[in-house]
Amino acid sequence: SPLGDEFGAVDPSEGKRSVDAAIEHGINFFDVAPYYGRTVAEERLGAALEGKRDRVILATKIGRYDVDAFDFSAKRVRSSVEESLRRLRTDYVDILTAHDIEFGDREQIVEETVPAMRSLAREGKIRSAGISGLQLKVLADVAVRAQVDTVLSYCRYNLMITDMDDVLTPVAKELGVGLINASGLNMGILTERGAPEWHPAPLKVREASGLLYGILDECNYTVVMAGRRRALIAVSEDMLEHAVHVRQELIEFAVFILAARCLRLVPLHAACFGRAGHGLLLLGNSGAGKSTLVLQGLLHGME
Repeated sequence: SPLGDEFGAVDPSEGKRSVDAAIEHGINFFDVAPYYGRTVAEERLGAALEGKRDRVILATKIGRYDVDAFDFSAKRVRSSVEESLRRLRTDYVDILTAHDIEFGDREQIVEETVPAMRSLAREGKIRSAGISGLQLKVLADVAVRAQVDTVLSYCRYNLMITDMDDVLTPVAKELGVGLINASGLNMGILTERGAPEWHPAPLKVREASGLLYGILDECNYTVVMAGRRRALIAVSEDMLEHAVHVRQELIEFAVFILAARCLRLVPLHAACFGRAGHGLLLLGNSGAGKSTLVLQGLLHGME
């Protein structure tokens, strides 16, 4: 998706150099979609892969074409693939994925979309058929009911959240389908630049006047003061009844931002942190307070 300028403008030549460098360093899986840059990403990736197609596993998608433009019909599946093959300068893709299926009709996905993809596989235009989306239970349900080879989940297994492992991983193991974990940086939240405006997470990220805001609603939010290495977390009384959400959405957000932006650390786990050449690993059950202790350590010192 970055090749389609989804996270900011990218010079096409820089994009090509990135693809070249990735392949030379052993990266061999490239996933794209017509939606990314509204076909721009496919065009650029196709150009970058000329002469290297046999060295990579190439995946693209069908079904989503703009912010509110979805079409999972069998007819559009076929025409979309033909268009993508031309843009990607290839005669087949290794994986074809139905894109963001929670925005489509679930019965259509199972009874029409996936069978159309299977037909393309028999013709040799794709090798594997898969589904993608944000909603884990939707992905699990369709994976059970439809004949898919892969499931792509994004923003659900990274430094801030791991619920993919609870909901989707057991299903994928039982079915024997490939599970692709996308966006390990939570689509920008865990980068210095921060998340783009279109980020789908319930925690909306805003930045102004040197302050970074992580907002659930008007009563539940985090304010991170990077310059002063401080964070303020506001929680409504009714939200206190949902401690796990407070921890996952607010406390851990503050921990990761303080670590990454203020201390230039790369957080590996909510319970791991270090400073001044020393590190701590806190072990405990979920909800035991590890993240709170880490936050206190970041703010007040390891003592």
